[in-house]
Amino acid sequence: MGMGCSLMRHNPQSDNHIVVEGAAGVQTLEKITMTDAIYKYIKFIDRSNEAKGKTGAWVCFDSHGNVLGFIKWHSAWRQYCFFPEGQTIFSEGCFYDIINFLQMVKMYRK
Repeated sequence: MGMGCSLMRHNPQSDNHIVVEGAAGVQTLEKITMTDAIYKYIKFIDRSNEAKGKTGAWVCFDSHGNVLGFIKWHSAWRQYCFFPEGQTIFSEGCFYDIINFLQMVKMYRK
C-alpha cells in the first residue's frame, strides 16, 4: 500500500465497474472511459484529445500544479508507460499511485 498518495476521486463515465485497491482501501470504480484521476498529492489530467494517434495521454501534476511527467503509449513496449520530467523526485506512495493509475489505464483500454 502506498504512503502519502491515496486515491480520493476518480472520474470515469460508464455503467461497467472495476474494483481498484489503493491507499484509501478497495474501491469500486466505473469502467470504459478513462478521464482524470485525482490522488492525495498527485493528479492525472487526460490530454488524449491533444495527443497524436489513437492512444490516450495524461499529464501528471503534483498538488502545486507542477508537471511531474506523462503517461502515454510506448509502442516499443506495447504498453502505457510513465515518462518523468527532468529532475523530479518521487516517494514510495507516489510511485504506488503512478503504478495504480497505469493499471487502471490498462484495464480501461482492454
